Amino acid sequence: MDVSQFVRKRLKFRHLRVLLALDETLNVSRAAENLNIAQASVSRTLAEIEDGFGLTLFHRHPRGLRRTGPGNELIRASRMVVNNILALEDIGERFNALSTGHISIGLHNHSVLGQVAALLSDFKRRYPRVAIKVRDGLLPDLLADLEYGRLDIVIGRLGPELEHTSFGIHALAQTQMVIVAHTEVAPPSPDPETLLAHPWTIPLPGTPMRLDFDRFCAEHGLGVPQDCIETNNATLITELLIQDKRYGLFPAVVAEEGPMPPLLQAHPVLTSYSYPFKARNDRIGMVHSTSNPQSPAAAALIDMVREANERDTL
Repeated sequence: MDVSQFVRKRLKFRHLRVLLALDETLNVSRAAENLNIAQASVSRTLAEIEDGFGLTLFHRHPRGLRRTGPGNELIRASRMVVNNILALEDIGERFNALSTGHISIGLHNHSVLGQVAALLSDFKRRYPRVAIKVRDGLLPDLLADLEYGRLDIVIGRLGPELEHTSFGIHALAQTQMVIVAHTEVAPPSPDPETLLAHPWTIPLPGTPMRLDFDRFCAEHGLGVPQDCIETNNATLITELLIQDKRYGLFPAVVAEEGPMPPLLQAHPVLTSYSYPFKARNDRIGMVHSTSNPQSPAAAALIDMVREANERDTL
């Protein structure tokens, strides 16, 4: 049986569900658990798909699976098919009320947690049966998953590099950054060389805050601090600032305002200082793919943000 016959006569929705579960877990056992079916059934279904297409979709390793090049392409196409099927199932509800559906969200920036929580709470009041899954990650990784259809929406910093891509963007807030340090540490020096000679904790490469930091260093002909610890883990950064004489970067809303108890209120031994770097990535917002089909639930959430922005500009 050739590929065309397999796709037209034997390929079923269950094949696509198994394929996407394997893509999300990269583990046969966890995929079976998520789908509530036997592990042998997952292995058998994957073998049927690979045999039908004549392709190896995953390399098998003791610790799990790794996607092949053809596997990535087939998974992306399969996800588009599944999204279109879900759109067909929910087409009637689009014009009334969504009764079912799901949204997968990637969250990069925590400085707008209050707004994100309010947005999702409002959405759930309107559409209580829509399932929402939110996971953290680095912005480049989340955008790659968005492009491949593993995520419906990403919330993070809206850098200029996103403005001329296949992504749609909707601003949620402006954010300002501050330098945070122990109260016993000397205030940051206005001299760039002296400032960067101090020990730091800095964001990981590729993140918007790190791009601003690297730009500041380059504009002054300086490298990143030699004494630095690179991490995006806010809890670890906080502990390092409490225990060590370092500078760290935080959104002002996290350090000084909230939405939960602000960092400086929770840890009185820390204090904040003005941010000397030219921040070009100071907008936080929602990103979605314009090239992949949107599920009705994701489209409804994006419409809520778009309508809120339109009201704010009136």
